[in-house]
Parts: sequence; structure tokens; C-alpha cells
Amino acid sequence: MRELSSLSICHKTSNYSAYGYRYADIEITGLLGFNGELVFTPSGFYHLGNGHRIYNPRLMRFISADALSPFRQGGVNCYAYCLNDPVNSQDPSGRSRFKRAAVQVLAVNRFKKKLTSGKGNGSHLNALVNKEPENLINEMAEAGALMSAGSAFITLASDGRSLHDLPGPGFKHKFVFTRDKNFFIGSYSDGDLSHASIARYGQLGGGDSGEVISAGYISKSDGVFVLDNYSGHYQPPIERLVPPRDYLERLGMKIRLAE
Repeated sequence: MRELSSLSICHKTSNYSAYGYRYADIEITGLLGFNGELVFTPSGFYHLGNGHRIYNPRLMRFISADALSPFRQGGVNCYAYCLNDPVNSQDPSGRSRFKRAAVQVLAVNRFKKKLTSGKGNGSHLNALVNKEPENLINEMAEAGALMSAGSAFITLASDGRSLHDLPGPGFKHKFVFTRDKNFFIGSYSDGDLSHASIARYGQLGGGDSGEVISAGYISKSDGVFVLDNYSGHYQPPIERLVPPRDYLERLGMKIRLAE
């Protein structure tokens, strides 16, 4: 890598190994290191993930555990990044992991406002209250263990393909719809993902407000996605299914409300 001065004259040349180790014994003088990341000059470490993940290129590993580990949102493996699956997961907070939808939410931000504008978007509704807040820590621990084992996923439905890419037979799917117009889906084949833990993961991993205005289950029948309002944690009335239904229909989905 070459660092250039303001006059575009070569200022310094550095060589790195595949894991970011710098062979040269010359003292680091700039702020940029491997892959253009900011490097902490005295130690040569990289403070990644908003400073939550400290990476040592000499050891070729992170030397700081996930901030929410062990056994809670960060999962059993304190040093696992994105469930060791960076292709299909992301970690914008640097503290936990979050399943990526088929197309990243950033790709639809420019027209999301248009999709969610108008009546029926739920912005005027009061947030639903979690009726079992005392269980959230244990529920987050269970959710983290299930996701670490690969038997559960949390997906943000950001476009028309998102629902079609959900895990197939053997999985159940819960959803929460938030004031920020985010439709989070918790899919699991073993154990249970509570609606409250899905909302909390969406808040931690997706920068969501965490204000839930609808919750329930989503399933597919004869090519149509069916929403119901069963949630012991939030106990939403049936009319709370209207905002998520309208949102998904704007994404091109065929939606029916359970009777």
C-alpha cells in the first residue's frame, strides 16, 4: 500500500501479509494501515467494529471478545464475527450479528420512504409493550445459542425477494414490524425465538428504534403469505396486522390475514 501526500507524491510504501501484518520495522507514521483501515499507531492494532473489536495482525486474530459475549447476544464463541459467515451476515454495531436479507437494506433506502408513506404505515400507532420483560435476558441467550448452532436466523425483509429466500420446510417464522418500517423475521427449526428477542436483535444489529407496532407469525399457503397476530409477548389486536400487510404488498408480495 502507498500513502500519498497532498501533492500526490509517494510518501510511504508498506508491505502486508494476508492477515494484515506489516513486515517492515519502520515506525508507522500515517493513520492508515492494512486495507486502508485506521491503525492505532503505538500498538499497531486495528480497532474495528466501532472500536468494539480489536484486531492484532501479528496474532492474526481479534484479541477482544464480543462486547455482548459470552452466552448472551454475542453467543457462545466470544470471538466469532457474524456467526463466522460474513457473506450472509453483517455487524453494523460491532457488538452482535444480524442476518442479511437477499438485498442489503442500504440498497433500498433511497425509495423506502416512498414505499412506506401514506395511510396504513402505522406511524400514528402507539408502540406495543412487551408483557414479559423479565424474560428478555434468557430469551436473548437462547436466541444467540440457536443462531450459533445454525438452527435460527433473523432476516430483514427489505425487498420482494426477501420472503422467498427464507428457510424452507422445518422452519417456523415469527415477525415484528417496527415504527421505523422494518419487518424483521425470526426463523427457527429448534427451540424458540421470542418476538421480544427478534425486536431486540433488530434494534442492536439494524439500528432500529425497537418500537414494535405489530407482531405475529408469517407462513405461506398456495403462493400467498399469511400473517396472524399471535404473540404472547406483545398481544397485538388483529387490526395491527394492517400496517405490515400494506408494507409487504408495496414490496410486491401477495398477503392474506389469518381469520
